[in-house]
Parts: sequence; C-alpha cells; structure tokens
Amino acid sequence: MPRNAGIIGPLATTPTTSAAVGVYGLAGQQHNAGNWPDGTPILSIDWLIVAGGGGGGSSGGDGIGGAGAGAGDLKSASGEVAQGTSFSVVIGAGGSTDANGANSTFNSITGIGGGRGSKSAGSGNAGGDGGSGGSGSFNAGSGYHAPGSATGDGYNGTAQTETSDYSPGGGGAGGLGAASVNATKTSGAGGIGVANSLSGSSVGYAGGGGGGARNKSGSTAGTASSGGGAGNRNGNGVAGSANLGGGGGGGAWSDAISPNARTGGAGGSGVVIIRYSSGSPQASGGTITSGGGYQIHTFTSSGTFATS
Repeated sequence: MPRNAGIIGPLATTPTTSAAVGVYGLAGQQHNAGNWPDGTPILSIDWLIVAGGGGGGSSGGDGIGGAGAGAGDLKSASGEVAQGTSFSVVIGAGGSTDANGANSTFNSITGIGGGRGSKSAGSGNAGGDGGSGGSGSFNAGSGYHAPGSATGDGYNGTAQTETSDYSPGGGGAGGLGAASVNATKTSGAGGIGVANSLSGSSVGYAGGGGGGARNKSGSTAGTASSGGGAGNRNGNGVAGSANLGGGGGGGAWSDAISPNARTGGAGGSGVVIIRYSSGSPQASGGTITSGGGYQIHTFTSSGTFATS
C-alpha cells in the first residue's frame, strides 16, 4: 500500500513474490516493525464515525402524528496513519425538528447526517435523505408523503402504507423502521442500530426514531433503541441521545392538550472514536481513556487527532 501522504488506508502486510511462505520481504518487515516501506513510522488504528441523527417529524393540523427520523451514518474500519501527522475531526449535530442531521468526518472520511422525519401536514413534506432515511407520513389533505433514501450506509426510510393517524419509524444503521398499523393504533418503531465496542464496551449507535401517534384510546407511539428517540402520543417526540447519532421521534397529535400539534424530537449528535494498541498515548485529541491494551480517543465535539 503506498504511503498516500498519511491518509488512512487498509493494512498492507502481504509477502513479496520472492519471499517464502510466511516470510515477509523487506517492505513487509518494515511494515510489521511499525513503518511504511519508505521508513515512515505508522500507527495502526481502528475507527468509528457516527453522524448526527435527523430531527423527528412534527404533527400538523390534521390529527396525524409526525414520522420518525433516520439515524446518522455509521462507518467503522481499521487502517493506518503516519506518525507526526494530524487529522481534522468534525462531529455532526443532530437535526432540529423537521431537519436533517449534520455530517461527521475524520480526515477525508465522511458519515452523512440522518434524514428528517416527514411532517404530517402540508404538501412537499417528504422524509429526508441521509445516512439513514427519514420516514414518510400521511396527510389527510395531500395523501402519502414519500420516505427518504439512505445516501450513507444505513437504511431507507419507511413508506406509510395505509391511511392512518399513525406514522412509521425512521431508518436505522441496522434496519428499516417499522410501518404503522392502523388497526391496532400503533405507530412504527425506529429501525435498529448497530453495536460497536471501540469505546471499551458494547454500545448501540444510530437507531431510527419512532413514529408519532394520535392520542386516541389504546394508541401506541413508536418505540426506539440504540440512541433513537421514541415517538409520542401526547407531546413532543423524544430527542435522540447525544453522541449516539439516533433519529428523533415523531411528535403527537394530542386531542387533550393544547396546542394539539406537537413537534418532533431533535436528532442525537454524532461521535468519532479512534483506538490503537499501546500502553500509553501515541496521539492527542478528544478524551483519552485506556482499557484492554488500547488507547481510546473519543471525540464528542470537533477537534484534531494528532499522532506524536
């Protein structure tokens, strides 16, 4: 693998054609000793990028709950960086009500913010495209709103499949949001997220937001997991959890509480985590913890990862 000016790339430890099986040539020996073939010291890293989740859809003036929002993009891989280099880290904010989440980046690698959930009232309120797509709701006046598409590695938003006071859940990094079921007065759950252990323990990231509901007797708002916000049947949608990249939950249409139309929950902000095997820090940036033989750099706000 060429040096590529310190840019992250896959590991390159295959033997040369002249080397015996299991024996590396000079380039392989240098790589295994912690250097690129030109002698540049390297640091092998694992990384996780989670973008900000989309904001949940608001209920409009039509008695219908807002749709759940899509989760932020989740990307995770291993690579290597040159010692003595620095890399920009940007943490995407969660989207406000009815708005897409913001992108997170590590150097040139970008996770796309989650798509907004559809607002139930009015025309043109489709679910937003994003890392995972926001779902589409129904409007009594203009019909079905389109769901958003996943432009990152997550799942598309879910389409509303029947005339209903209830809305589907937003897409997650690990699966589609669930559709609503009018017969049982149930809004859809947000799509599942993805578990990752780079922080030192298994954490669920990038779950979709649950759909909002009308507060009729026996109705149920959509649930959520892995940092996604649940929908609501009486009030505003629940916000996605900070630094987990979940989509916000859809707002309720509440017949009993004024104002009747409620807003969607904000999306959860993103995170970037970088770890490497070492007994002591070999870089700066973020909050540094250690465990299991690793140094772990967690960025919950934008900054710089600089190798020493």
